[in-house]
Amino acid sequence: MNKITFYEQAGIVIPGSVFVFGLLFFFPAIQTVLTKDGVSLGDLGIFVLLSYAAGQLIAAIGNIGEIWFWRLFGCMPTDWITRTSTTLLSSSLWTASIARGPSANGLLYNRASPGLGHI
Repeated sequence: MNKITFYEQAGIVIPGSVFVFGLLFFFPAIQTVLTKDGVSLGDLGIFVLLSYAAGQLIAAIGNIGEIWFWRLFGCMPTDWITRTSTTLLSSSLWTASIARGPSANGLLYNRASPGLGHI
């Protein structure tokens, strides 16, 4: 098993713990069970596990929401530079980029398919 990374702590566990802690205010019955005599090591472990699971759920909902949001604008911002109707690159830069090839640019683009190719 790998160590917990900073991303997992900042992006998964912390939002999940805030969510689970917020649930304590909405459900007073849970609050009385968890705060009766302080927090034991087992209670802390259960809280962290629930926080990790809740954080994963929040991240999944956020990822789905991101896809829906960017579909309203046509494609993800990372695809904007590869579209044929882009205003980000001039036509001379676009032509030079095509001449260099996708491997030199680090891009995989298809002029026939403008955006949303990877979604």
